[in-house]
Amino acid sequence: MVRMFLFFCLITIYSCNNSSSNNETVTNRDSSLKTTPSPQTKPATTNETLSPQLDSIDKANNNTIDLAKDNINKATVSREDSLLSVSSSKFLDHRFFGYAHPDVHSKRMILFSNFTNDIEGNPFNCPFGAYYSTNSMDNVELKYKFKEGAFFTFALLKNKTPQDTIYIEQKWIDFEK
Repeated sequence: MVRMFLFFCLITIYSCNNSSSNNETVTNRDSSLKTTPSPQTKPATTNETLSPQLDSIDKANNNTIDLAKDNINKATVSREDSLLSVSSSKFLDHRFFGYAHPDVHSKRMILFSNFTNDIEGNPFNCPFGAYYSTNSMDNVELKYKFKEGAFFTFALLKNKTPQDTIYIEQKWIDFEK
């Protein structure tokens, strides 16, 4: 019992030290929203070799999501305006990328995650940023267009103007009832 209490205390302290003070902040977004990143910010994809640290983060966070199974947070598409909404929950995990093509091996364009090490500093160099939720996306929206295989297609809009197309795996999206 004492060991369990100490373990819980250590986990709590570690979590507090590694959490962001503002869960809704966005870091290292490409404010111009161009799809071609500069050479020093080349995005990591599953086709590229990730650094050992990024690979470790990627595997650990994916493992956490896999263990959560059906107890995960999903994005919602509004029936009213077709806009994607991702809320952040401290009780449910979420972690999904938007891709350049309807293929998980294509370039990672945007990331939604509740893991601080996925968001702070945009470590995967997603050209459109890394977010805890859609609430922190200034003047940027994802509007549902259509289904393509196992992916949903979204128009990425900045100030209501289309900038690019993003593909998100169907398993991460629910439609509002």
